[in-house]
Amino acid sequence: SIQKVVAALDKQGSKALAAGEAQSGSSALCGHKASGLPRAVFFNVQKDEAQKQGYIKKNSGEYHFVNSLVGALQNLGWEVETSGDRAVVLWTMETAIDDPPLLARTMFFLDRNTLSNFSALTSWPMIRCHIRVLDFFGTPPPPSGSGGSRHLTTDGLNLKQYLSAYPNHWNEFLGFPVEVPSSLASATKKRQGLLWGKSVICFQEHLPLIKQIAATVPLHATLEEDSLQVSGVTVHPYLTHKSWLQLLAESSFFIGFGDPIAGSSVMYSLAVGTPYLDFSFSAPYPQINDVEFASQHPYAATLGRPLVYPVHAGNSTQVIEIVKLVLATPVAKTFIPEDMTIQSYKSKVKSIVCKTFCDED
Repeated sequence: SIQKVVAALDKQGSKALAAGEAQSGSSALCGHKASGLPRAVFFNVQKDEAQKQGYIKKNSGEYHFVNSLVGALQNLGWEVETSGDRAVVLWTMETAIDDPPLLARTMFFLDRNTLSNFSALTSWPMIRCHIRVLDFFGTPPPPSGSGGSRHLTTDGLNLKQYLSAYPNHWNEFLGFPVEVPSSLASATKKRQGLLWGKSVICFQEHLPLIKQIAATVPLHATLEEDSLQVSGVTVHPYLTHKSWLQLLAESSFFIGFGDPIAGSSVMYSLAVGTPYLDFSFSAPYPQINDVEFASQHPYAATLGRPLVYPVHAGNSTQVIEIVKLVLATPVAKTFIPEDMTIQSYKSKVKSIVCKTFCDED
């Protein structure tokens, strides 16, 4: 059920980061003494309980991205407040503005969609240096950007105040931690593939190709609805994160068909040693936040074989050849990017939240 997915993601984001003692007592914000603990205030739609279930169902990677940061800050000794109520966050901002020592130790974390709720405030210039934007897909400079690494957005923020899930040329790379049970590293691979997609909608345009792959090797899919009626494809209901990882670790490859884009599932596939077949798009490329995507997972595409193989849905012969090649290739080693290990992530969070970008304007 989706409730199990929520629980698993909550556990990933906080318990996985619990190593190390949280700072306590008289604290300092990034080495500078302040009257009280450093404080983080999060305003995100996924923190609104009325929308949380549906949001996580569609955006589990983005939820993990945010929740991991919440857990990391808590373990660094920060006071963390979360709210999906705009009025509450507005009151928190105004209270901090009226209390300079409080503002000095406070940082506000918004997501790209909720940023507009606050950037028009007359008090925005007073708090903009205390803003960080959680921006999973990244944001490039506006067309009128001044060039170089000091681009500002139309909201007056430095683009380095935008924290992204994957490296890009414009924003600060935050990433997210990837951790899997060590037992999965030795899981026996079965002659099967796992489809990447949360809904049958992800596959409808590519059913002929899926049928061709399924005629070559058994396939599995994890969907809420059992409406993918394709011979050779076993559909599982929504699995717990642990059960999904087990299925992923036992599969010989992981393949998507363009949706979702840049999800965290691919990093877990590589972490359990399951090669990913990266769907390539034809121009014009799809865009998110004015960022063009030439493939379903551009970051993974940079890793290359034997971890990642490019495929194009418009060339079914090539796709089948790649599937056969992967089945005949020795099992890939498990791989977690150094920046996404638990310890590296914790160090990165500590470094990023202590950076100031207003001096670069």
